[in-house]
Amino acid sequence: MKRPQLAAFAVTVGLALASSALAHGSRSYAPPPSDRPDVVNVNPLDLPVVDQDGRTRSFRRDVLAPGRMIVMNFIFTGCSAICPVQSTVLARVQDLLGDRVGRDVRLVSMSIDPENDTPEALKEQAERYGSRPGWLWLTGKPDDVERLLGGMRALADTPGDHAGYFLVGDTVSRTWWRIDGSAAPEDIVAKINRGVVSGN
Repeated sequence: MKRPQLAAFAVTVGLALASSALAHGSRSYAPPPSDRPDVVNVNPLDLPVVDQDGRTRSFRRDVLAPGRMIVMNFIFTGCSAICPVQSTVLARVQDLLGDRVGRDVRLVSMSIDPENDTPEALKEQAERYGSRPGWLWLTGKPDDVERLLGGMRALADTPGDHAGYFLVGDTVSRTWWRIDGSAAPEDIVAKINRGVVSGN
């Protein structure tokens, strides 16, 4: 193929790929690329989960509905190490955010032990930490939860090996940040505010 023909072919292929990407953009979750170590490339899947009140929700379309900042952690009710610490932190984050929780911020505690963490067990946890509307405690079918955890980069071999960090996500820009599990509640709120204002 001659050089002018090769160039024309490359342009044609590029346009075709761009058109395909636009056509499928509404069905894919494509976060912006980043070389920042605190930015996590997640892939939230559209699978059912069950909250602490027994309601079935779509993880991506409902729990992570566009328009909110998300603060997420990964827990199991039999945990006696990092989980209670993180739940206490989220309870303080809830207090600091006030009525923003449920309106423009959602807190999500995702079980990594769905075989034992029933909605009733999660309801007890929710009540223990004073969670109000806007803080969801989620479980689901084991296969679905495993896939969801994989998409959120939080899959572990055993519950005791689970991710010990928070994820803060901007559902508009589809950018997610990893925050250390021992972070102060004020640091998490500051990250939420920076994400809402600038996406940084």
